[in-house]
Order: sequence, then C-alpha cells, then structure tokens
Amino acid sequence: MAAKIPNRTIEEALDMQTGEIIEANSFFRLPESDLVRYRRIQQEAINGLGEPRFVCAFCKQILKISGTNHKRGAITHFAHLRDSEYCPIKTGSNYSREEIELRKYLGVKESERHIDLKQQIFNALKGSETKLGTEKIQQESRISSVSHWRRPDVYAEVSGIKIAFEIQLSNTFLSVVVARDAFYRANGIYIIWIFNFSKNTQYIDLESLMCKDIYYANKRNAFILDQEAQRMSIQNQELILLCIWWETTSIVDQNDSPDKLFRKYIRLSDLCYDPTNFKLFYKDCSVPLVNDEDKFMGNLPTESTPIQQFDRFEAILAGPVDRPHLVSVLEEQKRERIQNIMNQLANGTATLSPLEIDGKWGYGFEGEIVIEPIYTKVDFFKENGFAKVRLGEKYGFVNFKGEEIVPCIYDQTFEIYNGNLIARMGVIWSCRFIEQDLEEEIPYKWIKRLQQDLPLLLVSTSQKIFTESSSQSSTIEKSRLYGLMDFEGRYLLAPQFAYINRFINGVSEVEREGITMVANYNDGKVKIAYK
Repeated sequence: MAAKIPNRTIEEALDMQTGEIIEANSFFRLPESDLVRYRRIQQEAINGLGEPRFVCAFCKQILKISGTNHKRGAITHFAHLRDSEYCPIKTGSNYSREEIELRKYLGVKESERHIDLKQQIFNALKGSETKLGTEKIQQESRISSVSHWRRPDVYAEVSGIKIAFEIQLSNTFLSVVVARDAFYRANGIYIIWIFNFSKNTQYIDLESLMCKDIYYANKRNAFILDQEAQRMSIQNQELILLCIWWETTSIVDQNDSPDKLFRKYIRLSDLCYDPTNFKLFYKDCSVPLVNDEDKFMGNLPTESTPIQQFDRFEAILAGPVDRPHLVSVLEEQKRERIQNIMNQLANGTATLSPLEIDGKWGYGFEGEIVIEPIYTKVDFFKENGFAKVRLGEKYGFVNFKGEEIVPCIYDQTFEIYNGNLIARMGVIWSCRFIEQDLEEEIPYKWIKRLQQDLPLLLVSTSQKIFTESSSQSSTIEKSRLYGLMDFEGRYLLAPQFAYINRFINGVSEVEREGITMVANYNDGKVKIAYK
C-alpha cells in the first residue's frame, strides 16, 4: 500500500541559506538522517543558539520541523511555533495567488545567497566604471513612475543605457517576472535576469517552466552567474556571465527536438540591446511559434496583460501630449483603482499586504499603494479588519482605510478584541474602548499574554522596587501574585495565585497559598476546583 501523504498546512518554506523555496512534499522525502539534522538546527535556532535555516515563505517567522501523532518517530511537516505572531497561512486568507507569489519573491530576496550574489554583481560593476563607463551603480534603489515603483537588485547605467539586474533564485513567480519586465520596459530600462546554478543544480534548472518563460522571452538567451563566472568577474574586475542559448534549425515543434545548446562566458560589452522589448542578448535565436502569428494574437482582448497596459502608457508619454492633463487623467484613474480596492476590502474579497519602501512600511494591494509607508513596522491585518502598526517606539492600530483608530502613543498593546484594547502608556495600563473612544485605567502593574490560542492576559499587582545607597544600587522584586483578565478588560481571576500554568484543552494548574488547584476555562469564564 502506498504511503499516505500528510495533509500539510505549510506547503513551502524558505531556505535562508540558499534562497531556495522548499516544497514540503520533496523535503520530507529526504533521508531520515538529513531530516533529523535539520530538525536539530531549527531547534537550536528556536532556543536562541543560532540562525534558523528555514522560515515561513509567507511571514518569515522561524519554523519547527515536527512529527505526526499518527506515526511515532516520523518527521512529516513544518509548523509555526505555538506563540508565533499572526500568519495568514495559519488561519486562511483572501490573498490572491499573485500576492502570495510576490511575498515569496520578496522572501527569496532576503536570503543570504541572494544578498551575496547581489553584492558580487555590484562589486563587478564598480570595477568596470572606468573601462565601460559604468555609473550610477546602486543596490535596491527605488525607481518610480506615475503610479508604480520597483526596486531592482542592482541598477547601473552603462554608456548612458539604463540597466536593471534582477537575480532569479525561485521557480514559482512568473506573474512577478512579467510585471517587472513590463515596468522596466515602460520606463525605458533594460532588464537582465540572472540565474545562479551551483555545483548541485537542485535550486532551479533550465528545464523548469519558469526558466523557459524567461529565456524564450529573451531571444532564447539565459544568463548565469555560476562559480566560474564569479571567479572571472573578480579576476577581471568586471561583470562576466555564462550565456547559454539555443539555436534551432527549423520551426519549433512540440518536442522541441531540433534545438542545439551553446554556451560562452561573456562581458557586458559583448551584449546586444533589443530596443523593442528592452532586453539584453548575445545571440538572437528567436523562433516564431507558428507561421501566422495572427492565429493567436488577433483574438486577444485589449490590454489583456501587464505588458500591453504598460505599452499603452509608454505610447502616451512618448507622444505630443499635454503633460499636466495626462498626470491629471492618471491620478483620476488611480483614484478609481483605489476606490475599487476599497470596495473589495469592504466586502471581504481582498486583503491588504504589508509593503516596504525606503525602510518605511505601509500596505498595498496588487502593486497599488493603499496606506502610505510611514511606519517603522506593521503587522498583517486580522480578521477584525485592524492591523497593529509601530511609529518609532510607539504602537497603534489602523483600519484598511488607513485611519489610525488607535493613535501610535502606546508603549505596549495587545490585539483588539470585540472592540476593546488593552494598552500601556508609561507605567499605566488601561482598557481602551475603540467604538466609544474611551479609556479606563486598569489597576495592574504587570500584564502579559498567557498564550496565543486563548484571549487571556496574565496580570499582577506587584512591581519592581529600586533602592539606592551611597555604596550600591539594587533591585528588589516583591513576590508576585498572578491573576487572569480577558481582552475586554474583565477580571476572570483576582491576582491571588503563586503561579498559573498554560491551559491545555481548557484546563490549567494553579497554586494559591501552597495548595495546587485546577482552573477550567470555558465560554469566556474560569472556574477553580480543588484536585
């Protein structure tokens, strides 16, 4: 009988060392010895003894490698930590496939491997400043148009020609590739996608559909920064890439059998420029898919792809138009798009995603900025329609309209629950009633969330007392007695207990005056019973 495939919540993880998107089905087929080794690495990172190898491809939080209750000793799946922050994968979400792919793409860009390759390209271009007239070399610089922006891995101008260098380490985000191609083309910037195949070609290979999507659109040229290209770039102090291209002796058939593969290490000065598609190539090996292109292209609807939309925009800008009027029209179109997004958010068919621009965070949807990036840090939107944000060292909450329903004035906050918020300003805790815009001070001096799966707060009236003499300073902490409060500010247990353990299946162990008892949580209430 074939082994049953586990029903996994987390289907993909991000390898922070290689930048690879790991598919769980393939990963958990590795030899048990490898899985045990990776499991230990993850646990050491969880314990603060090192950096994690794998994180969630969506929220970037550390993952643990776990077994199953159904098969003792089997290692079967990735899991978030019990006390991890919110992640849409854990609760389900309305994120589109394109948004999910974009988040994975941004995650890959944060990997050690990606950062190292980006630095190597930057260094190689800096080395050729005099030789090739390369200038304005920048990493992650923002490029803006009227209503869109992008941040290429490396940007440079070679003899006055603008070039964006994008490193490709994943094989799952064609929609992101198409959108970037279209943006650069509309803004007169050439783009060169650079692959990186290491000695073990497990990351991506030229037979993958994603690679074909890129090199077929680039006159069947693929550029690779492999180990030899890296060595040659350092030695020659200029960027050298391995170019692979396919020459075909006849029209491509379904089996693609007439192709012959060629390879050569090339310099930027060896490349040709395609001013129509704004791509760089070494050999033009374009092959039409059919003799009569109208069989396919004639029936396409107007502006059916991002590239067609950008082509129209580019044509407008290139023509003799009234620039102020054009900007006015484009701004009106943007307002209409934002209103359409707001309607989708209001009826629950869309969800905003965090976005970062120049070190500041806001929210967007399908490439459109909805809430301006002004915050130091932002969280995902919860099902109640609110998101926690940080401005400097102060916390607040926003709704999907960008309104600060709770201003960023608090030093610590817990999530909004049934319209109420527990927050601390200085040493004063209070319960803020969102809809009434009222605050009620809470008499406790110390509050902490007990566990992530229940809306319970651990509270105490004790506080640290600082004493100072001429010879020394010391801190004395009174014996704490703990109680429980819910997220609406209601007291469930008075602070009379020496300890309160986490609830498991609604049951916790507590101690009062040396006597161990059982606490039962049900329907928002806690009842105490003697053992």
